[in-house]
Amino acid sequence: MYFSGLCRVYFLIYSICLWVVFGKASGSVREGFGSSRSLPEGFPKKPRNQSMENPKPYRTNIEGISKKPEKKSAKAYPGFLIQNKFFTLRIDIISVLPELLESSFSHSILKRAREKNLLEIFVHPLRNWAVNEYGQVDDYQYGGGAGMVMMCEPLANAIESLKKERDYEEIIFMSPDGELLNQPMANALSMKENLMIISGHYKGIDERIREHYITREISIGDYVLSGGELPAAVLTDAIGRLLPGVLNDETSALFDSFQDNLLAPPVYTRPADFKGWKVPEILLSGDPAKIAEWRYEASLRKTKEKRPGLLSD
Repeated sequence: MYFSGLCRVYFLIYSICLWVVFGKASGSVREGFGSSRSLPEGFPKKPRNQSMENPKPYRTNIEGISKKPEKKSAKAYPGFLIQNKFFTLRIDIISVLPELLESSFSHSILKRAREKNLLEIFVHPLRNWAVNEYGQVDDYQYGGGAGMVMMCEPLANAIESLKKERDYEEIIFMSPDGELLNQPMANALSMKENLMIISGHYKGIDERIREHYITREISIGDYVLSGGELPAAVLTDAIGRLLPGVLNDETSALFDSFQDNLLAPPVYTRPADFKGWKVPEILLSGDPAKIAEWRYEASLRKTKEKRPGLLSD
């Protein structure tokens, strides 16, 4: 009972803290959590979307993603916050196959985030910085062995070109041997202003790039994919949906699975009785306090049954 009561108090404190972090008083508080954003006097606008001169005029369908959408107001947040881009997060992704990312960012929640000017996503084809006119960005590995390796020169030139335009809090390489992506990590990254993501391909990238440019390596699981584009899309989605104003109900993200090392409770919708399978009566009671209590107990029970390790973290 003590543990249960303590967790409920923690839920309340956590919700209040997030309101403060994402509310009008967020400037100093967010800085305390590691955010580089601030709310300067007079709310001056920062220049964004500065043009970048690429070494080669490469054209892909992904250009539609890089275009800045028309400005729209974000519901439920004061106009001065949105107009001054106080909540805007920019993510630059370097990829050998940018077309793989086109669909991921053009629909649903991430599309909404971009339309509200809360999230900017720019996908840069690595072949823009290829070492020759044939668009070469990979080569055989020293010592022999199967698989091609992404070369130093194109990656280094791409990273340095983007860094001339802005400072990045993190330069992330999506790799199966990186830190395992989790909710606290996504929460922390959502409070940054500029992120760069490198999508690997082939056998991997030259180790010297990892040693001298990459600040963080992230994995989405203990398995191998054909490239880093899908992991980059997963990371971007996990971060983008947390930005204030992106979800229609701003409290929705607070009660996702893993936010407090608990799985989300079961959810139900109409009809209340389907084939004799009925919705729990408490959810139909209209009593917010009892419903919150039921949901917490259901989350705790579900976590104990399916992911007991979360409770010991």
